[in-house]
Amino acid sequence: MLAIPINGKRKDIIKTKNLKTGIITLTKKGNKIWKYLLTLLLKAFKMNKLFILLLVSAVFSFTSCNQYRSISSVTKLSQLSGNPFMYQLSKSMLKNIGNYMIQKGIQSTVGKANLLSPLSGLFSKADDIAGLKNLLSTAYGIAPKKLDAGYGNLGNVKDLIGFVAKNGTNFRFY
Repeated sequence: MLAIPINGKRKDIIKTKNLKTGIITLTKKGNKIWKYLLTLLLKAFKMNKLFILLLVSAVFSFTSCNQYRSISSVTKLSQLSGNPFMYQLSKSMLKNIGNYMIQKGIQSTVGKANLLSPLSGLFSKADDIAGLKNLLSTAYGIAPKKLDAGYGNLGNVKDLIGFVAKNGTNFRFY
């Protein structure tokens, strides 16, 4: 017979134990204690399930904020935050294009360069376009022949960024 001290009094919880079969018979107090322990275990399991469910829903709600978008479907730079490579490349290229325009003193009819700015509005002179091609060739490792062949098909800065992402070989974002 097994006894547990509860509040200084001895309480028997096991009535008999068959060593051959391993069957344990509990007293009424033993049954109550066993049921109580099972109830606590189930409550703890339910609480853990609830915690895990809350944790999973929080993770999904926070990760859905940065939805992946391709360069062809965006209109603003901030929409590329779910696509880290294109976001960093776009920031780098807009910065380089802006610095090049300031360095050359180019006053574009479009204003400040953004993803939807037409290239013809930013660079109209042949020497400005040649300088831009040289900048892209040195900064992003694009072969000059590829730039010459593909530049005519580009309509805006977004197209230029996609072209550089496809054909570039030297990407250092800092």
